[in-house]
Amino acid sequence: MLDPPRPASPADIPLQLVLRNLFAATLFSSGIAPAVVGCGLIRKPLHQTTLLAQAVAEEQPLHELHRALRSAPTGGGRPTTPITLPAEVDWGQDVIETLSAALFATPAALRTPGRT
Repeated sequence: MLDPPRPASPADIPLQLVLRNLFAATLFSSGIAPAVVGCGLIRKPLHQTTLLAQAVAEEQPLHELHRALRSAPTGGGRPTTPITLPAEVDWGQDVIETLSAALFATPAALRTPGRT
């Protein structure tokens, strides 16, 4: 789990997002971790922390956790695909940051227990 803190300036968020995802991809491709989730960079991370804790406690599949992390700005439902953002949405409002939660995982790490 990569959950970096939010930078002081919204102008730094895009670079931090790229660096977080680059580190996540590098860690995943090293073979050390079968799955890496990247989140964070938001003002109030308590919601994401709660989702993570619930997912671990309930042994939720990673793809469900990823969907939940990305659904926060859409009111808790599934994000629409493709995602259409209003023109007034910008970095620092937590919408883009939340939708940018990343998941790198092997097929085995994505399997739901009890299913093949």
